[in-house]
Amino acid sequence: FLLVAPARSGSTVLRTTLNGHPEIVCHGEVLGRNRILGLVRGPETPGGEALYKMREESVCGFLESQIFSPRPGVSASGFKALYYHFGELQFAEAIDELASSVDMKVVFLWRTDLVKRALSEIQHRMTAASKEAPVAPEVARIAQDCRNQLTCFSWLQALFSGHSCIKFSYEELVSDQKAVLNEICGFLGVEKDRIMLSEKPRGSGVTETAPSRGIV
Repeated sequence: FLLVAPARSGSTVLRTTLNGHPEIVCHGEVLGRNRILGLVRGPETPGGEALYKMREESVCGFLESQIFSPRPGVSASGFKALYYHFGELQFAEAIDELASSVDMKVVFLWRTDLVKRALSEIQHRMTAASKEAPVAPEVARIAQDCRNQLTCFSWLQALFSGHSCIKFSYEELVSDQKAVLNEICGFLGVEKDRIMLSEKPRGSGVTETAPSRGIV
């Protein structure tokens, strides 16, 4: 399965929560640019340099051997992909393969409040870059980010329109986590009531500034 989500949507907490289920393995951003993040290692998983080399030689082979290969007691294996991963040219062949594999299940995590999502990501990047308190971004920048999110979400739904998909929002995950997690478990064909969020998904702690109120 794929867990498809935008940044700053609680996807990291959801991924680690899914890994708390004994029948699920959900890897992280294994198609990240210049990085393999959140790989759930098995007893025969190669070291870092060998993994990079393996992915460089054949992304499809890397996914087949390291992500989707059978593991004892595991019924559902998948990984998390952010929107921008689907635009990376180096992974084009693998994306085509995933899109054509109709037996691949897709879990879409969405965020209804696009303005807060945009603010969270913009402020996160600004803080990481300058290590200073972020300033209020321009209204136009927030508006464009919201439009980009809508476009990406629509395109990805079309890309996987032939697959079995489930969609839910960050807000639903926060307000009724048990119902959402059980829905995901049922969708993936594993036993329900075996996992629970250990913490509130990150990405919501954003100070609402005047520009965001203007967008709303």
